[in-house]
Amino acid sequence: MAYFIGLLILLVIVFTTLSGDILSPSKSIDGLKAKITEFMDPKTNKEISTEKLSSEIDSIIALIGETTPDILKSSNISEKNKTNLTKLLETANNAKITAVQIQNIESQDSGLLQSIVTNISNLISPNNNAFDKDLPDPTHVPPQCKLVCDK
Repeated sequence: MAYFIGLLILLVIVFTTLSGDILSPSKSIDGLKAKITEFMDPKTNKEISTEKLSSEIDSIIALIGETTPDILKSSNISEKNKTNLTKLLETANNAKITAVQIQNIESQDSGLLQSIVTNISNLISPNNNAFDKDLPDPTHVPPQCKLVCDK
C-alpha cells in the first residue's frame, strides 16, 4: 500500500512540475508530448530555413506595403515603374503563400518517431481517445440476450 501511495505522490510531483497546474492533467500530457517531440525530433534544417524564409518575406511585404501607396500617388514616378512596383508586391504575396504551403506540407509530413509519440499520447490522453466513442452505454443489452428473472 505504501508503494502505491509513494508512486502516486511521485506521479503528482512529475505532472505538477511539467505543467505547473495539478488540476489540468490534459495540459500536462500535452506539455509532456511537446517536450518529448522537441527532444526526440528536433526541427530539421529544412523546417528552420522555411520559417526563416517566411519571416523574411513578411518583412519584405511590410517594407513594400508601407512605401507603395506613397510611391503610387507620386507624380514623379513613371507608370511603368508603378506597374512594376505593384507586380513586385503581388509576387511577394505569392511567395508568402508558397512559403506557408511548404510549411504546412512539412508539418503534415511527420517522421516515424513523431507518429509513434502521437499515437501513444492519443492512447493516454483522455480528450482524444477514439475508443470511448465506440463503446456502448453500460446498460446496453444486445437484442440476442434474453433477460429472465427466476422467482
